[in-house]
This record gives sequence, C-alpha cells and structure tokens, in this order.
Amino acid sequence: ATATAGAAPPATFALTNRIVSTATATILGGAGQSVVVGLPFAQPLSLIVKDSTGRTVEGVKLTFTLPAGTLSGTFPGATPTTLVTYTNGSGVATSDIVTAKTRSGTFNARATVAGLAGSTNFALTVLPDVPFRATASVGAQSVAAGSAFARAPSLYVTDQYNNRVPGVPVSFALPATGPSGVFGAPVNGIAAPVTTDANGVATSPLVTANLFVGAYQAVATISG
Repeated sequence: ATATAGAAPPATFALTNRIVSTATATILGGAGQSVVVGLPFAQPLSLIVKDSTGRTVEGVKLTFTLPAGTLSGTFPGATPTTLVTYTNGSGVATSDIVTAKTRSGTFNARATVAGLAGSTNFALTVLPDVPFRATASVGAQSVAAGSAFARAPSLYVTDQYNNRVPGVPVSFALPATGPSGVFGAPVNGIAAPVTTDANGVATSPLVTANLFVGAYQAVATISG
C-alpha cells in the first residue's frame, strides 16, 4: 500500500497475504514412477493443499527440490534441481516433467509448502539401461584332474553408465571335448543358464574338472 501527502515522497508498507491455516498437502500424482536412466518420467509431480477446514487453497507457494548427485533427475530450465510454483484455483500444484539422470536406484523428490511444516516426498525409481558389458569377477584357477574348482565362474553385468543390471539371462558353457569339466547341480552338464540377481551378478554352479589334463575356458554369453 502507498500513502501520499501532497508532493511529499510516498511511504511504502510491506504487506503479506498469509495462508488461512494450511493443514495438509497430499500427493495427487507422480510418486512411485520408474523410468530408464536418461529418460523423462511419464507424469509430473502434483499435490493438493487444503486448509484446516478441508477447503482447497489457491496461491500457495511450493518448492519442488531434487537431490544433488547422479541418483536424481532434472527439471527443465536454469535451475534444474529446484522448481517454484503456486497452487491453482483447485489447490493443486504441479511440477514440470522430471528427467532421470544416469545412476540407477530410488530417490525422493521433495515438495515444501509455504506455511506448512515439513515436506512431502515423491519416491522415484531410475532403472538401469540395457546390458552393455559383462565383467568376470573370478580369476584363473587350477585344480587336479577330476577335482572340483574352489570358486564357481561369476560375473556382473553393467549398462553403459556402469549401473548393475538385474534379470539378465547369462549362459555359461564348457568345452564339449578335451580338457573340460561339468557344472554341478542342478545342471550336471556343460551348459548352465543363469540370470543376474538384484546386484547384476550371475554365478554358475561349481565346476568339476574332467580327467583330461590341459587348459580351457568357461565362456559366458549374455542376452538382452
């Protein structure tokens, strides 16, 4: 407001419109989504703000915040981890679309509401990309012919961003002739189909050497 007396300079008064007893902020959509690394989530983040009487409140300031680091996402614009918006006439505030970064896992996007203590969290999950590389985690071994090796062949599968990839079919195979071995139970043969676990690791059954003396290779082939 401005008060003017004749030709004297105006005096100004700071005024603030406060929320009428904001009581709740409830998620409407956007939580619990998942998307592959580097891609946009399908839905924006949205919530509704109501006062203590249950009426929706228009014009409430909200700040959406994404974590720093690679397990996160970005908003479009100059401040990719922060977005400020206001509730509309229905008391609803909606973010822009979040695009996932390059690390897989689950993170929380946080919404803080002016006049309301605490924050509201939207859990978002970033999935790994398709398999890109398989890396052996067990080195060369030797054993007397007819005996079992100490460690089973094992590897881990990663995507192009070095995220471990679960659920990838892996086929372990031993030579059909000459120096070789057999995989133990439940395979009991020279081929062992395995699937990577939650940590992207695939491990064959233990190998027992046959009676031929010599070097050979167990080969693992990934699919997907």
